[in-house]
Amino acid sequence: MTSKGKPQDENPPGKTCSGNVAPASTPAAVVELVERFRRNLDAYRNPSYKEAHVRREFIDPRFHLGPSGKIVLVPYRVERQKAVLIPEEALCKELPRTWQYLSANKRHLQEREGGRMRGSAWHGYVYPKNLEVMKSPRILVPDIADRASFALDSAGRYAFTSGYGIILRKDVKESAEYFLGLLTSKLLDFYLKRVSTTMRGGFFRYFTQCLEQLPIRRIDFLGRTDRQRHDRLVQLVVRMQRLQERLVSLKHPTTRQPIQRLIDHADRKIDELVYGLYGLTKDEIGILEGADKE
Repeated sequence: MTSKGKPQDENPPGKTCSGNVAPASTPAAVVELVERFRRNLDAYRNPSYKEAHVRREFIDPRFHLGPSGKIVLVPYRVERQKAVLIPEEALCKELPRTWQYLSANKRHLQEREGGRMRGSAWHGYVYPKNLEVMKSPRILVPDIADRASFALDSAGRYAFTSGYGIILRKDVKESAEYFLGLLTSKLLDFYLKRVSTTMRGGFFRYFTQCLEQLPIRRIDFLGRTDRQRHDRLVQLVVRMQRLQERLVSLKHPTTRQPIQRLIDHADRKIDELVYGLYGLTKDEIGILEGADKE
């Protein structure tokens, strides 16, 4: 299927973003999923300390991020745009409860990679990657999913062990919500599944090599129609995020059904708007919708 959008208006994510960011390698010994401490999370943080060293993993509904009940310890601070391991003395003083927990597991942490972590950096990650951008606003996506499962982490609060983050360049004028709407649409998911690796059970890989091939529709902000389409898509995505948050908070099926209907309606409106942005004909939309039902 071809798009009728103007070539100069389309760029792959690699040209609109500062990069598809691979997750930090987080061995279980350091990224300790400590259920028993989750109710005392605040005790692990000094309110006067500005760096956020405790992050939560996320669960994967579309458009929505929520805590999994597990925590991730990130014993690093960012200095001059580079992640630096916090020294033992500073951890002991500024985050005493966290330091106590790490110290209790010191021997195990030192013996990772055949004793490679013996020394002053014993409480750090074996392979720290991209930690300096973990607090940046980004669009997150799991590595493997059965459909587009992108969500926006505006505050940089979440971490996961197998997925990617898309960070927009500072000169990009479009809203992050706009790109989120494109990425979660049927159209771009249809395209991605035809360039991605197909796995058993109807799952696909959503990794960098695939995301870079997506034809991202850019906005001409000098044109009134384009501006209106951008703003309308952002409104729909924000509405979808709020509906998803509300749906997650409801447990009984009878209270969830009305919200789910509103979500389905917003989903259709997003798809319709994206079809218009890419200039699809009725016949092309029919082919795409038919393939989605197969």
